[in-house]
Amino acid sequence: MDSDLEAARLFIEAAKPTHVSVVDRDHVVVGLFNMVNVPQAVWIDEDGRIVRPVETAGVGENFHQGLDRTTGAMAADAVARNAAIRKVYVEALCDWIEKGAKSRYVLDTSQARARCRTGRPNRGGACPVPPRASPASAGPGGRGEAPVARARELHPASWTIWR
Repeated sequence: MDSDLEAARLFIEAAKPTHVSVVDRDHVVVGLFNMVNVPQAVWIDEDGRIVRPVETAGVGENFHQGLDRTTGAMAADAVARNAAIRKVYVEALCDWIEKGAKSRYVLDTSQARARCRTGRPNRGGACPVPPRASPASAGPGGRGEAPVARARELHPASWTIWR
């Protein structure tokens, strides 16, 4: 989820992934799956069936409670809680990779549908895409304020701003 391909490239290259990385500049996938923040994931099997709809991918809300806004440092207990959440998620993902449809983390169709974010207010619209311009345009008085205000209105608990 990034509207600036070159900015995304820096992070992708630093991570040195062994898989193909795709940048959804126009946020098509975000709209289709009603994603509102990162990291989020959808598990789709080889037959194109969603076996786990959009969910937070191995992180918690610990950064809200554990972040020292003055220094930007995370409290050790918050870091530990996030590591524990990530470990559980990665183990579940590995189980699915190894066992496929027999994984205990795979949802049947009715369970997956029950977890889908359909019929809710326009949460996908809570992902503002400010006009493509310099980063300064998102600052105070810049063109980024209106999209952020709209995002807060649509989904106050979770919104994302793309560069």
